[in-house]
Parts: sequence; structure tokens; C-alpha cells
Amino acid sequence: MKLRIETCDLSLAALDAVEVDSLAAFVGAERPLTGLPSLVDWRLAGAVSRAILAGTVTPEHGEALLLPGAGRLRAGRVFLFGVGDPSPRTAALAVRHACEALRRAGAKAVGIAFPAGAPLPVLARAWVEAAASAGFARQVVMGETRSLGPALEVAARELGIAAEVVRAAARVELPVPPAAAAPTA
Repeated sequence: MKLRIETCDLSLAALDAVEVDSLAAFVGAERPLTGLPSLVDWRLAGAVSRAILAGTVTPEHGEALLLPGAGRLRAGRVFLFGVGDPSPRTAALAVRHACEALRRAGAKAVGIAFPAGAPLPVLARAWVEAAASAGFARQVVMGETRSLGPALEVAARELGIAAEVVRAAARVELPVPPAAAAPTA
């Protein structure tokens, strides 16, 4: 079976459009939050920031927290993973850990943005290697698509994994025309 990986930009518009059941974001030591954690925090009205302030989630490697999407995200579940050390080895382990946690949680369609700070080729390789056997029906990797797609393709080729990397189809919503005014008698 060929591994299919979709990519999309990391933006509020993409977050609002991506149709997945689970999102995976990495919380590091950087403040204010950046990347996917900041977008999720915005959509969840500060839930990520509150969890950090309460000490419920920390940037320590191996830390994980599950938040409900609360109807504000298409994803019903948001997994936050700690990654305090952006070294290539630690970040790659965090990506593999996230993939395994999503698989164990029964995720079928996942969205993920890699942790900041580590080299993209290392993170792409970690994801492709872990996701190849995870059995996800859909996987969307969010980030800078111009560099993300090629990095994922190179990783798959180097690992000998048959993969198709495509840009996620944009979800288009047509505007609903205003209701026609009822004629008055």
C-alpha cells in the first residue's frame, strides 16, 4: 500500500478547513506560543495557555495532554506533546512518539505540524518512518508547503517507502445567498 501524505500551509484558514479527527501540536519552551499551538490556543479561547500556566502540559519530552476540540475545530481531539529540547534527535523522538500516541488513540485522520527548531529533513524522516505503519486513513502535515513536500518525498525515497505527497485539497465554501425578502401585502 502506498503511503499518502497531504501537506497544507500552517494558518488559521488551513486549520479551520482541515478535516481530521485528531491534531498533534508540539509545545516547546518558547513564549509566546508559535506555530500550531498558537493557532489552536486562539481557536480554543486560550485553553493551551491555561494548560501551560496550570502546569498540565510542559515542554518536557514525553509529556502529553489531550484537549477536546470543543466544537471550535474540525478535529474533535487535540494532542499536545512536550518537546523542550529542539535538538534533532529529541525532536525526531517527539514526532515518533506523537505518531504512536495518535495510532494508539485510534486516530484515523490526523493533522500534525512538526516542532520548531529542528531540521526539517530529520522531522520529515521521523514522520514518514513512523506513519508508514500507523494505518492512518488520512494524514495532513501542516507547515511551509514549498519545503515540506520535497522533504517528505526525499525522506520516503531514502527509507524505501512508496509514498505520494500531495497538497491538501482546499475546502471551498460557497457563500449562502441572503434569503429573498418576502413580499409584503
